[in-house]
Amino acid sequence: MSAANTVLTTPELLETILLHLPPSQLLSAHLISRTFSAAINSSPPLRRSLWLAPRRPDPPGTPVTNYNLNHLLADHARALDIDTLLQWNRDKQSGRVIIDVYWRSWAHVVDPAPRSSDWMLVFQPRGKGVEVSWSVGFYEARRPGLPVCREGRKREWTFRWEDGRLATLGMLRAAVVERFGVVDWSPAHKEAAGVEEEEEEEGGAAEEGTAMGL
Repeated sequence: MSAANTVLTTPELLETILLHLPPSQLLSAHLISRTFSAAINSSPPLRRSLWLAPRRPDPPGTPVTNYNLNHLLADHARALDIDTLLQWNRDKQSGRVIIDVYWRSWAHVVDPAPRSSDWMLVFQPRGKGVEVSWSVGFYEARRPGLPVCREGRKREWTFRWEDGRLATLGMLRAAVVERFGVVDWSPAHKEAAGVEEEEEEEGGAAEEGTAMGL
C-alpha cells in the first residue's frame, strides 16, 4: 500500500493533516471526496473548525464583545443568496448583540439549493450570559405598488430564543418560513392578488353608484 493510501485509509492521520488547513480550504476539502467528507463529519475538531459544532468553552476572562459571526458564511453570503449577514454589538459591557440575516428574496428562503451551510452555526458568543437577538427576513421583489427603496421592501422579524440556543442557518431559515409562510410572497401571486383587489374595488364602486342613483 502506498503512503498516500495509508493516509487516506487512516482516519487519525487524515484528521491531523486536515487540521492544518484554514477553514476556507477545509470547506473545499469537504467537497473533494466522500473520504474527506466522512473524515470531517466524524471529527469533532474539524467540525468545530467549520462551525458545524460548538467551540470549546473559552478560558475565564475572555472578552464577550469580540465579533463571533461565522466568517465562512459572511464571506460567501452572496453565493448563499443572503443579502445581509451582520453582527451589531448593542452593549459593549454586557455583550448583548443583534444578528441580521436577510435573504435576497422569498424564493431564496423557501426553495434553496441543498447546501451543508444550513448545518453551520451562524454565531457563537464568547463567554456566558450573552443575550442574542435575531433580526431575520427577506426582500420582496420590485413590482408596481411597492416602494422603490430596498428598506421599504424588507420583511423583517426580530426575536430571541429564551433558552439561548446556538442557531444554525437552517434554523433561521425555518424561523422565517414559520413567521411569513402563511402568505405567498412570490411576485406572480402578489400581482394577481393586486388585480383581484382592484376588480373588487371597481365592482363595489359601481354598486354604490347604482344605489345612489335609485
